[in-house]
Amino acid sequence: MEGIIIKCCSHLQEARTVSGIYHLITGKKSIQTVQDAHSYRLDQFFGIYKSLPKQDFDNIIAELISHEYLIVRGESFVIPTTAGEKWLDQNRTDLPFEYFNGLKYIETGITYSQRLLLLIQTLTNIKMNNYSFIPIIDKSSITTWVRTLYHTRIDNKNEWSHRIYEELYTLLNQLTDLEAGLFVDRLTGFQRVGMSSHQLATKYNLDVHNVYIHLVGIVHRLLDTINSDKSKFYVMSLLLEDMTDNVFITNSAKETYHLLNQNLSIYEIAAYRKLKVNTIYDHVIEIALNDEHFPKHNYVNEDEEQDIINAIKQTNSFKLKDIKHIIDANISYFQIRLVIAMAKLSIKTGEEYEEKQST
Repeated sequence: MEGIIIKCCSHLQEARTVSGIYHLITGKKSIQTVQDAHSYRLDQFFGIYKSLPKQDFDNIIAELISHEYLIVRGESFVIPTTAGEKWLDQNRTDLPFEYFNGLKYIETGITYSQRLLLLIQTLTNIKMNNYSFIPIIDKSSITTWVRTLYHTRIDNKNEWSHRIYEELYTLLNQLTDLEAGLFVDRLTGFQRVGMSSHQLATKYNLDVHNVYIHLVGIVHRLLDTINSDKSKFYVMSLLLEDMTDNVFITNSAKETYHLLNQNLSIYEIAAYRKLKVNTIYDHVIEIALNDEHFPKHNYVNEDEEQDIINAIKQTNSFKLKDIKHIIDANISYFQIRLVIAMAKLSIKTGEEYEEKQST
């Protein structure tokens, strides 16, 4: 957890307050937070700890400051110290940042985990003719899904149990012994209750927050592997059936998108929907963040786009006011936001980067 926070602070510097980091890690569904995740190349950490209490987050920040890994700037900005950057580098092998794919798996990861846990519990109990066990997951959508799968797809319990074992064995072999142990020890089966986060923390000498983060990262890593070769992981890919990767777009933005596709202008849509123009601007940014083929040049021409990109590189910042200050006065804040939403730029280098494919 500490490493993720330091890395977020390193990318954001003084562009966002410490609250902005908390919103990113807990997956606040606001345009600003999602755009920050994209712009500052922190989308992998978006929503990886939705249930993190604010007080616990503040305590971790305070501890990192006390160890002089972070330093406070102004009233609410925190940035890494040289010692913090050095600690991050020295502990890099123990911080599998590449496992996380938060913006993509913010919902899928949770559903997949719950389905798998309950399916394993169901098969191991029924195999021993125990039909009265208490489900480890009591969420109706999950219990209904597993029950339906069992009655419609599972014709041979022994074969399915063996298949799950083989697929998990293959998947877990790509992990460290610690990671595989954490994953296996939380599984519940016949007359075996999976360990709680506190029990795992005690066994593996970790704090509870790092147990949670490890498990999220493991699941994201497994999902990437499964999605890369679904034919190799028949059962695991079935658990993803009817699920799609997360797309952050509200129903209201979808309606705006529908009207845009009918060639209505932003002002016409605002009038038709009786909404403020700025609200429609927000919708367009939502759409652009999720559609790499969005026709941005309908709203910002190539010269204006290049002017904005040059300003980003010159200021080494995504702050709208900093960019606006040095570009053509006729370029609007909306146009700046649109370019930021769609440009693949690294704030740390000012160069274009290739979007990661599997992390």
